[in-house]
Amino acid sequence: MKTIYECSRSKAMNYLTIAGFIIIISCIAYTLYMTINQHMPTWEGVLVILILVGALFAPFLSYPQYIIVTDDGIGIHTLAHTRLIPYSNIETIERLDKTFMSMSTIRLFGIGGMLGNIGWFKNSQIGIFRAYITDTEKAFLIRLKEGKPVVIDFWAEWCGPCRMVGPIIDELADEYGDKITIGKCDVDSCDDIVAQYRVRNIPTVVFIKGGEVVDKVVGATSKDTLKSKIDAML
Repeated sequence: MKTIYECSRSKAMNYLTIAGFIIIISCIAYTLYMTINQHMPTWEGVLVILILVGALFAPFLSYPQYIIVTDDGIGIHTLAHTRLIPYSNIETIERLDKTFMSMSTIRLFGIGGMLGNIGWFKNSQIGIFRAYITDTEKAFLIRLKEGKPVVIDFWAEWCGPCRMVGPIIDELADEYGDKITIGKCDVDSCDDIVAQYRVRNIPTVVFIKGGEVVDKVVGATSKDTLKSKIDAML
């Protein structure tokens, strides 16, 4: 059985969205005017317009269109993907007070206002969390079971820098023991996992806590850098 709930925006969020679109479109028009009249170098005008167009349409990729409730779990559907949270990974589900996204919450990465509050945020009560909020009066919090943090090293036999990171990963696995799960993934033999974590370059080290990717390091790096990121998850 599957039930679908559409994600609707509050009036305040609609006003912020309209205001945001007007501002971005005005900036595009102004940049176009400046470029056409040679008050701005062509390459610079084109670059600014591309950035503004990206800012105009990119939010739609992560905007939650609807919530799916199935026999297996709860899914959040966006244009980019559908994320299913199995019931076995859920500890509690609770309603949030409409003042939750207040001054005690800061945005780390994502959208804060236009289309909604979507992305990574930090709150004084619950710490770092991922939000898909389009109406604060209807928001709810899904707490995931913690489990041990996970570190995955994506590598390949033919990758030179990977051979530099590999021994460091082995040392960290010995040092942290049962505190954390550390594994390796050969990108040539696990396409599904590579696609799941959107790995495009190697070596890439992915840090996972509560089922969410909380950090990522691309390229060869030092042991101290990896240790600091692991310590941040503990």
